[in-house]
Amino acid sequence: MKIPLLLRHPCLALLLALASCATVPINRLPAYERAVSIAPVGETRVLFRDETSPTALPSMVPYATVSMDFGSDRMYAAREIAKCAKDLRPDVILLGDGGTHYAGSVGFGSSSWGYGGAFASGFSAPVYVQRMVGACYRLLPVRLGIRWDDTGMVTELTDTARASGILEGDRIVSIYGCQVMFGRDAPKGGYDQSLFDAHPGDEVPLVWIRPGTGRMEGKAVLQPNPPDHLALPGVDLTPPPNTGPY
Repeated sequence: MKIPLLLRHPCLALLLALASCATVPINRLPAYERAVSIAPVGETRVLFRDETSPTALPSMVPYATVSMDFGSDRMYAAREIAKCAKDLRPDVILLGDGGTHYAGSVGFGSSSWGYGGAFASGFSAPVYVQRMVGACYRLLPVRLGIRWDDTGMVTELTDTARASGILEGDRIVSIYGCQVMFGRDAPKGGYDQSLFDAHPGDEVPLVWIRPGTGRMEGKAVLQPNPPDHLALPGVDLTPPPNTGPY
């Protein structure tokens, strides 16, 4: 039987209390060292991934993730993640679903009296908790003007990027000679770290695959990367009254 983590049960409340006292793990991604050496452009914006359009965000690089298990209050988890990531000084924290995880078992028991004396019976049930992951991002000084999905298929282009020859529906292969990786492996690609030192007007070599044509090459001219995230209101992290210390 799958039981959600509910604060009204004393055993489950204890599990949450212990979890909140533990150190929230920080996972360093390949761009970490370079990203933390760069000052943020403004106040950190904390956003829920499922409430934010990718087109509203500037070009940026993930360099660390912070995760936390929580019960039914995702705002509590958001506040804890933001507090833990404060020293990383991210430009943006995107909060997303990290899945459901097993957190132990809770026992239930009862006793009764019969002709032979006292009898005890009981059972245990597994406890599952929801995990939230906060990805810390650093803004890049430039943007390619190319967006692609988790398979590498190009979905959006600026006019400047289109001049390189790449089109929607092509599959991006490499940038700056570095293989482009997708989905959870995207931070391992490495090309975006090269963009930290680039300038608007620089040319970047691209390789892509066009269905029915095959491998193609071109050069994209880098464009200025406006800090669009500064216009986003972000998540209100102010804790509600009478909820304990934060």
